[in-house]
Amino acid sequence: MENVVNLMELATKASVGQANVYEIMRLSQSQTPMVLFTPNALKVGLHFHENQYCQCNGKGCLLCQLGRKRTDKYVMPIYLPETMNVALLPITDHKVPGSLLPQLTRYLSPDTLTLVFVSRVDNAHFHVESGLNLEETPQMLSTIQHFNSQVSAGNVDLANVFPQFTNEELAKSQEIALLMRLKGISLP
Repeated sequence: MENVVNLMELATKASVGQANVYEIMRLSQSQTPMVLFTPNALKVGLHFHENQYCQCNGKGCLLCQLGRKRTDKYVMPIYLPETMNVALLPITDHKVPGSLLPQLTRYLSPDTLTLVFVSRVDNAHFHVESGLNLEETPQMLSTIQHFNSQVSAGNVDLANVFPQFTNEELAKSQEIALLMRLKGISLP
């Protein structure tokens, strides 16, 4: 019976002292309504590893040493009216026609809430259109204000939407361990 765990206690313990965690917004071919409430985003260096993006470890990053391409994404907070939550939208700095950044910037304003509908056309192209009727509900305003105060207080790190693995954790992967041997790289 030592493996029996009370899930209510576990959930309480897991949430105590942890920074707020926000979901990553994954766009699909279906339109997603979202409210843009800030023109600010956080630049995050990323690598694609084991079917997901993870944070680059910066100077001394094992994935960089192994020649894994680093990609920068900009994490922008948005409000989702359907779930009444803030989510984090990763955006590339691509400026070609159909990419997300140039389309969103038309609607960004520092002090205005703007409703847009966004869908993914394919891997590199998106469709963004303006929404007409934004209801600024007390729930929305409270949620956005709470998020902004948490960020200002340093309780939320937008980069944490992507996992970060130490070089030691990465080296435990069979694929990474093989590449380390092939390149003659060892950890200090």
